[in-house]
Parts: sequence; C-alpha cells; structure tokens
Amino acid sequence: MLGWQLAYLALNLILLGMLIDGLIAWQGLAINTLLVALLPVLISHAIFTLADRKLPNHFFVYVFINGFFGAALTFTLTILITGSVLILGEVKGYHELASTYFIFLPLMAFPEAFITGLLITIMVVMRPTWVQTFDDHRYLHGK
Repeated sequence: MLGWQLAYLALNLILLGMLIDGLIAWQGLAINTLLVALLPVLISHAIFTLADRKLPNHFFVYVFINGFFGAALTFTLTILITGSVLILGEVKGYHELASTYFIFLPLMAFPEAFITGLLITIMVVMRPTWVQTFDDHRYLHGK
C-alpha cells in the first residue's frame, strides 16, 4: 500500500514506539529492525517486482499475487528466517521453537493472507489512489 520506503519507515516508527514503551530492549533494536522491518519489506517488494515483470497486468493477478499470496509468503519467510536467527544465535532451541512457534505457522499465515488480501482488494476498489503500487489505467483499462 505505502511502497517499500514508507513501509520500512512505518515499521521503524513502530519499533521505536515499542522501544520507548519498554517492549523491546535497545540492545535488540538493530536485529529487530533487520528482521521485523527490513526483511518483510524486502520480501514483499521482491514478490511485487517479480509478479510485475513476469505476470500479466490484470486486476486479479495484482490482488491475489500481491495481496493474498504475497502476504502469506512474506509472513512465512519472515517467521522462518527470524526463527532460524534465534536458533543460530542460541537464543532459543529448535525444539522449543518447533513446538511453540513453527507449529502454528500455517494457522497464522492463512489469516494474514486473507486479511491483507481483503484490505488490498477493498482499497484498490474503493480508493485505488491509496495504494501506491496500483495503477488503475494499467490494471483495469481495456480489460
């Protein structure tokens, strides 16, 4: 919706708020910025760029690939990579994460995809100018 630059800025503002509120320690701010802000922004932007180059310019392709599929894949990869960093950094053990974190990944990825896809669809239909990566003329004109 915001484009990768504003999305990254917004996620950093959220992390700053969490830091001020005491929900995260300042020592973990850099790794949290990389894993919770930069990583999902890069993954979702890569999905959008790949879909934009390889798939036809069609409304449903935009909504399903960038909204539904993109959100699920971004969420899943972010969780898996973040969990791997926790395991490799010996912060958490694999069995602990597998039984309390990774096991719920499919249950969390589908609602993430559904809600994101639903909101993108609503915004693209009702207020397409709010979605920076959507172009009415490109995706709807002449279809």
